[in-house]
Order: sequence, then C-alpha cells, then structure tokens
Amino acid sequence: MAEITFERFFRAVRGVDPFPWQSRLAALAAEGAWPDVIGVPTGLGKTAAIDAAVWALASQAGIPPEERAAPTRIWYVVNRRLLVDGAYAHGLRLASWLSNPDSARAEGVEDLEPIAWAGERLRSLAAFGEDFGPLHVTRLRGGADLGVRPPDASQPALIFATVPMYASRLLFRGYGSSASMRPIDAALAGIDSLVLLDEAHLARSLIKVVSQLEEADIGDPSRVIAATRARTRIVQLTATGEASGHVLDLTGD
Repeated sequence: MAEITFERFFRAVRGVDPFPWQSRLAALAAEGAWPDVIGVPTGLGKTAAIDAAVWALASQAGIPPEERAAPTRIWYVVNRRLLVDGAYAHGLRLASWLSNPDSARAEGVEDLEPIAWAGERLRSLAAFGEDFGPLHVTRLRGGADLGVRPPDASQPALIFATVPMYASRLLFRGYGSSASMRPIDAALAGIDSLVLLDEAHLARSLIKVVSQLEEADIGDPSRVIAATRARTRIVQLTATGEASGHVLDLTGD
C-alpha cells in the first residue's frame, strides 16, 4: 500500500482539512524533530498533535527499531480530567477505526484507505499485533477505573493521563501501581515515549523533573533503540507564559 500523506489521514479521521500549522507539525514529527513548544492559541486544534504522532509512527513502521525516531507510546497529559476524557474519547474512536476500517464507513467516512494503511502499519510494529489490534488506548485519572497497560512494550499506544498519574509512574511511585509493577510503569512512561503536555504552563514542576532526568547516564542504547527514543520526549502545548527552545506557532500560516 502506498504511503499516505498526513493531510489525507487527517481528513479521514477528523473530517476536515488540517490547518497549515498542523501540517507543519506532522512534517516535523515524521523527521523526529518535534518542537519543544506548540504555542498555538486555545481553540485551534492543539490536540491534533495526537493524530500527527500516530501518523508519524505509522509512516516510520518499516524502519528498523534502532533507527526509527517516532516513539511507540504517545502520552497526552493534562491536569484537567475533562480534557483527559475528551481526548480519550477521540483515541478510542481512532483505535476502533484502525482495528476495523469498515466501522469508520458507518460513521460517514468515505476514504478508508488512510485508516486501513495506518492500522496495517501500526499492527506490524507490535509483537502481538494480531491479538491486540494496531493501537492500544488507555486512560489514567482519578475517579475512573485505571486503564490497562499496553500488553507489551512494542505495542503502539495512546495513553491519556493527568499530571499526577504520569509523573508518579515516571518516578517509580505510580498511583494504583503495585510495587512489583512500578519499574514496568516507569519504563512505559520514561522510555520510547512522546509526552504531549497540554496546559504546560500549569505543570512546570513536571517539566523541571523531566529535564533533570535527562542528565542521568543511560549508557549506549543504540543497539536496541534509537537515541531519540531512549528518553522521554516532552512537547509543551501552551500559548501562555514564556517559551524557550523550538517553538511552533502560527507564524507563516
């Protein structure tokens, strides 16, 4: 099956054309060059970063693990349960469509090829893809049943979480995690993971912790995993406060 552009994939899963900045973000994601900050105002579709990450992972599915830049796990982290739930609903629908593209037709999607393409590519990444589907989706927040972990570390996954749920796992103190599972949860949070941190101006402590962890010596992972995936990659989604590093905004749109 031929490669599918982000624009075509986005139209299939969202029903609209992407904004120019969303297309620019997807192009960066496909190169493994995520910006440090997505500085786009509220209401202009920052959660499309989820779709860009899924598409980028699918587009790189044929690259050897030690060379692939796209992380296997995509975390959407925000400190508001309502936003977690809204993004989680989109993730569930996306996973359902990728698992069974015909189900998207029942909801009015006419171009099923991008969905089938992404599902096939993602399924090829997972050691047990035929058993668990192309994309694992789970939610971690207070007041709701804790989601199920990805069945294995190679399973592409979307994980929607509040800041405490993510940070506690990263630091081996996961809320709801047993002592024996904390190392596994820490690995799922801290290795081969892209963290899309929404309302990042309200989570400065998490940003500081991640930056401090980046100073730890992890040896040479190159024979197993690309260096860009050996640590957490955090992308701040916020248009509030001071931004540093590579900022993607509406400039040029």
